[in-house]
Amino acid sequence: MNLSPDGQEWVQWRNWIRRETGISLEEHKKYLIETRLSDLAQELDCPTFGALYARVLNKPEIVQKVIDRITTGETSFFRDSRLFELLKYKLLPDLIDARRRSGYDPVPLRVWSVACSTGQEVYSIAMTILETIEDPERYQIRLQATDISDQAISRASRGVYSELDVSRGLTDALRNKYFTAQGPDYKVSDQVRSLVSFRRENLLDGQPALGSWDIIFCRNVVIYFEDSERKVVFDKLGSALAPDGVLVVGSSESVTDCSPQFKMNRLHQAPFYTL
Repeated sequence: MNLSPDGQEWVQWRNWIRRETGISLEEHKKYLIETRLSDLAQELDCPTFGALYARVLNKPEIVQKVIDRITTGETSFFRDSRLFELLKYKLLPDLIDARRRSGYDPVPLRVWSVACSTGQEVYSIAMTILETIEDPERYQIRLQATDISDQAISRASRGVYSELDVSRGLTDALRNKYFTAQGPDYKVSDQVRSLVSFRRENLLDGQPALGSWDIIFCRNVVIYFEDSERKVVFDKLGSALAPDGVLVVGSSESVTDCSPQFKMNRLHQAPFYTL
C-alpha cells in the first residue's frame, strides 16, 4: 500500500489528523501515515488508505485506534535531565517555601503531565518529588497525567516496563528503589503509582482544563501544531496554572511567540514559563 504524494488520500488524512489531534503534517512526514496505519488497514481488510479513511468516517470505534497509532511518541525516563534538575533544585524548593510561608500544612504539590504518553515522564516527576522532600506525610501530592491516546494511558496506568525501557534514563539506584521485578519486566512501586491519576484528554476539545496546577509539564506536545492550535493549548494551560505556577515545555520550544501572557525564565539553560 502506498499513498500518492499528491493524492486525494494524503490530503484527506492530513486534514483529518489535524482536525482530530491538532497535529499538522508536512509533506515529508507522510511516512508517518504509511508506517503507522498500514497494519491497521491490513487488519481491517482495507486495500487502500482511501478505504481505511472511509471506514474511519463510518465507524467511530476505529477513530481511537488511528489516534493511538498516530500520536504515540518517543519517550524515556528523565528525558532531558536538565528539566528534572530544574524541578528538583529550583521549582519544588521555591514552591514548598512559598506554600509554607502561606501557612499550608500539609503542603500541596499539584503537577500535571500533559500528553504523558506511556508514563515515563510523570513517574520521573513522582520519583523526583520523593527524592526531594524529606517526609511525604507532610505533603498533599497530586499528580495528573493525561493523553489523547487510550492505548498510551492504559500502558502508563499499568506501570510495567521492559528492561530496555528502564535502562533508558533510569539509574540503577532509582530502579532498585522504586521498581520491582515482574518476570522479565519491571513494575513501578505502589508508593510511586499511588501518587498519579491518569485520564484521557484532548487539549483541543474546547473543554476547560480541570483543576489548578502548581507545575505543568507540556513538553514536545505542540511541535507539529499550527500557531492557532498552539495558542489554544497554551491559553488553556495558562487558565489552569496557579497564579505563581510554572509551565515547563521542551528545551527547544517557545511559548511567548503565540501566548505573550507567559514570561520566559531560564536557569542553567533550562527554560520555564510563568504568568
